[in-house]
Amino acid sequence: EDEENWTEFILFFRLLTNHWIKYYIYIYIYIYIYIYIYIYIIMLCYLQARKKIKPRLQEIPLLAALWPGYDPVFRPGEVELAGPTIVNFSLTINDIVYVKEGTMQSAVNFLANVKMAWLDPRLSWTNDELSITKLHFPTNKLWTPDIRLLRKTKSGKLLSNMTLTCGRGITLL
Repeated sequence: EDEENWTEFILFFRLLTNHWIKYYIYIYIYIYIYIYIYIYIIMLCYLQARKKIKPRLQEIPLLAALWPGYDPVFRPGEVELAGPTIVNFSLTINDIVYVKEGTMQSAVNFLANVKMAWLDPRLSWTNDELSITKLHFPTNKLWTPDIRLLRKTKSGKLLSNMTLTCGRGITLL
C-alpha cells in the first residue's frame, strides 16, 4: 500500500511539474515578447530623434551665415530703402462655431487659420552648398508684419512658428 501511495504521489508530482513547466514556459515567452517589443519601440524612438537632430545640426552653418547683421526691428527693405514690403495674407475659415443674433449686435465665432508670407532678402540663401530648403523659427526671432486680429478665442494662438524657404521667402503659419 505504501508503494501504491508512493506511485500515485510520483504520478501526481509529474503531472503537477509538467503543468508548472508549461506555465513557466508561457511566462518566459510572454516576457521575451514584451522585452522584444520594448526594445523595438526604443529603437524606433531613437531613430526618429536621430532624424530630427541631424538636420538641425546641418542648419548651424547656414544660421551662422544668415544671422550676423540681421535686426528683427527693421522690416525687410527698410534699411536699403527698397520700398514697401508686400505681405500676402490669407485667412481660411475651418469651422463656424455659432452665430449670435441680437437686436443691435451680431457675433460670429469661428475657427480659422491665418497664413502670411513675404520676402526678406536679408534671410535668403541658395541651395547650392547645403541641401537645406527650410528653416523653422519662433516668431520672436524674425520681423513680423503688424497685422493683428482684433479678437481671438481664449484657446487660439495668433502667431506660432515661421518657416524660411530657400528662394521663396518667409511663411508664417
